[in-house]
Amino acid sequence: DISKVNLEELEAQGLPKADIRKILRQQRQQRWQQLMSSKPDDRYEDPADVAAIEDANTLMGDYKLKTDPDYVVPEHLRINADKKRRQMVLLEESIYTIKMAFNDRFLALRELKARMRTNIKADNARIREINEEP
Repeated sequence: DISKVNLEELEAQGLPKADIRKILRQQRQQRWQQLMSSKPDDRYEDPADVAAIEDANTLMGDYKLKTDPDYVVPEHLRINADKKRRQMVLLEESIYTIKMAFNDRFLALRELKARMRTNIKADNARIREINEEP
């Protein structure tokens, strides 16, 4: 069988180099034919790939090329000074709300700490009284 013969075996048989090259060429040709016969048809599409492409097409949306010379920004997407001013006001309000919430939490923790200190002082005074009793 030609497909299972390797170079060392051919050289050990004492064949001329031209015959060895011819046999090795035939082996490569057979392996190539086997590889090409296992290749799927050009029209074959993997179902997983087809499903992934469909999902991408349905979920991706419609994107316009902004580099297109005919592209015009829609009116609702245009940015002007008035919209930016409104956006800045909303951001400032949001920042103010966050700061006030932080301050409220901070003051509540400060009051909790003060109550805990007074409780601890009272407990320590009570412990001292108990220790001083005969």
